[in-house]
Amino acid sequence: MKVDTSRTGLEVFYPKYVAQLLKHIWTRTAKNPEFELVTREAFDYLQDHEDEEVHVSRASVIINMDALVEDGVLKVRQTTGKGGYHGVYSAALSPGEFQKKVYDHVETTLFEVFKNTEGWYR
Repeated sequence: MKVDTSRTGLEVFYPKYVAQLLKHIWTRTAKNPEFELVTREAFDYLQDHEDEEVHVSRASVIINMDALVEDGVLKVRQTTGKGGYHGVYSAALSPGEFQKKVYDHVETTLFEVFKNTEGWYR
């Protein structure tokens, strides 16, 4: 997980469109805990809510949704459909759980970086 402290909100960790998509997934999941979407729906959502200066390809959506799965933020299940297998994505973490995961990651990383440094407070 990369951190860009010049940004705010989820954009500290993810590109703007990924942050926007993640907020959308969490909002929909709060209303319906069974909410799922495929990459086509995610891409269509972003096209409908896209900033004029940001244009995202469907391939970028797929790659970043898979990265969110690897980060443990989303989960995916495979299903068959027209054209073969498709990933169906849903939230693996709530916003609060995500915040705790980030906090724990930053704390662990800082400890590993500074543990052999003189004056380390831990």
